[in-house]
Amino acid sequence: MAAMNTLGYGTKRIDNNYGKRKGCGRYYVFFILTVLIIGGVWYILRSGKSSGTAPNATAPGEQTPVAVEAQPDKPMAFADADSQRPVISQQKTYPEAVRLCAEAEKLFTDSQYPQARETALKALASIDDEASPEWDKAARLLGRINIKIFTTNCPLPGKKERYVVQRGDFLQRLANKFNTTVPAIQQANGISLNSNSIMVGQTLFIYNGNWRIKVSKSRYKLYLYDGDELFKLYDVSIGKQDRTPVGSFKISSRTLNPDWYAPNGEKIPFGDERNVLGTRWLRLTSTDADKNNLTGYGIHGTWERDSIGQSRSNGCIRMLNEDVEELYSIVPINTEVVIED
Repeated sequence: MAAMNTLGYGTKRIDNNYGKRKGCGRYYVFFILTVLIIGGVWYILRSGKSSGTAPNATAPGEQTPVAVEAQPDKPMAFADADSQRPVISQQKTYPEAVRLCAEAEKLFTDSQYPQARETALKALASIDDEASPEWDKAARLLGRINIKIFTTNCPLPGKKERYVVQRGDFLQRLANKFNTTVPAIQQANGISLNSNSIMVGQTLFIYNGNWRIKVSKSRYKLYLYDGDELFKLYDVSIGKQDRTPVGSFKISSRTLNPDWYAPNGEKIPFGDERNVLGTRWLRLTSTDADKNNLTGYGIHGTWERDSIGQSRSNGCIRMLNEDVEELYSIVPINTEVVIED
């Protein structure tokens, strides 16, 4: 037992071990604080290391993050505000073509068709990008002018000349001679489409064209050329699931108000709502030696106007009825047709 000093009444008993216990308590507090500080630092360091580099450290239900391979030779690029702005492409414009088209339109309005045609051709030649709106406008304008010349008695030197009917002439013979069609001669000379009557000495205006057709599947366009010059541009529909074949063809027959033979062999007469051929049919026969087995293809009209500009047919080239009727009146049998992607 520890020794105690007695100082009498009113005095305190002094424990000699009290100072020792008090000093030990201070050591305990210091030790606990030190452990807590070291533990806190260790936890922070461990947490930072786990979030940055620990592999496969994912919570239940989460996906393992995909590591991005470092590129030591290239500094990491940080997106800034400018890099997030959309890039506005500067489309090339053709002010000279715009001016020429306006001039051609004015000449056309004034019934100066040959001059309007030459001006529209110049506008088209001044444009080197077929995808531009100026090219499309010039092509459409040129087509309107050409059709006006083609379907009226307007002369066009070098292309549409006066012809005086000789003994023994008849419309189909003249159509074959001038590489045109009977409807074309009738329209240009005010002859009824139901009449084949012409008289000796009668003056006719006949367009002698060098026709060829190109179809672009990717652009959904049919280009009618007279020699190397564009005559008219048409919008078309092509086969769904890439069913329209590419290659070289010729027009082998022409049919007015055609019947349609369904895939099951059933004959669907013209006028039946199930008939998909519209008002005209131009049969295509392949001229490629390795594609002689391609049959049943052609250029025809359609009642489905919203199908134009889309891939909706079973493989044929579809046109609006009014467009295929116009084309039918222009191109004769044996006209070359090239279909390309």
